Amino acid sequence: MNIIVKENKIKPIVFNLEEIRNNLTIELDKYKNLVVTEESVSSGKSTRASLNGLKKQIKDAQSKVKKEQMLPFEVFKKKTDELIKMIDEPVYLIDSQIKGYEEKQKEEKRELIFEYWKGLDLFGLQEARDIDCVFRNEWLNKAITIKKVKAELDVFADKFKADYELLSDTLKDSDNKDLLLEHYVKTLSLSNTLTKKKELEELAKRQEEARQARELENKRQEEANQSREAEVKKQEDAKPIELEKKSQPVGLEESLHYAKEGESQNEDIAQEFGLHYTKNVFEIKYIKAILKAETKHKILNLFKEENIEFEISDEPIK
Repeated sequence: MNIIVKENKIKPIVFNLEEIRNNLTIELDKYKNLVVTEESVSSGKSTRASLNGLKKQIKDAQSKVKKEQMLPFEVFKKKTDELIKMIDEPVYLIDSQIKGYEEKQKEEKRELIFEYWKGLDLFGLQEARDIDCVFRNEWLNKAITIKKVKAELDVFADKFKADYELLSDTLKDSDNKDLLLEHYVKTLSLSNTLTKKKELEELAKRQEEARQARELENKRQEEANQSREAEVKKQEDAKPIELEKKSQPVGLEESLHYAKEGESQNEDIAQEFGLHYTKNVFEIKYIKAILKAETKHKILNLFKEENIEFEISDEPIK
């Protein structure tokens, strides 16, 4: 079925070409060596406007003739477009079925590729990443066989395993081994993972330096506190404990110190404070002392260390 154009005679467009060409040649010749000066700018603008006017006349003539010549074609095109529309209806129906069939073939091929992908030994990559990390849409083209796709997946698998094993060996002593292997699986980039390794090591170094600095500062503070506590203890130990001697406070700690010096001194102390003394043993009936809580514990500890028998009573000493 062919379209037969029974009449399509395009007549040549005849106009006074030579007359206009000759007139323009004469008219334009005088402008070839025209020089525009400051004095002739105004006349130059007038000449330019006149020439542009001539150019416009020619262009207007072109547009008019084109429209007249195209009119038969526009009528022809409109009629033939109706024929094309009639053909498009069955073409669309057939095309949609062909595309559906081709899409089904692609889906079946995609499933074959996916099954092969799942069967590859990739250290758990398939569980962590979807096949989209390696999938290429051109694999579904009919021109590319499933054998070629499998070969490309094998190449990827070999490189991935080699990089993974190299990285695993490199990180065998690293605290971040699992984290970095996971990072490699996510990025599939060995260089990116090694960069990440360096960043983590630098971070760990800064954290360790900060920890050591804190420990050093804590130790310094602890030593300073111990020094202050020792000084306070020394000052507290140097203070005498007041005893009551006939309603007058006396130095108990000083007296107990003297008790260690010798038998004769002890007898003098006993006589001075009115205490009962027998064989290095003082019998002190009552003690009245003004003490801080810290000093009280020191005295009690002293009594225990020296095996001094004592009693504590809540009854006030009169």
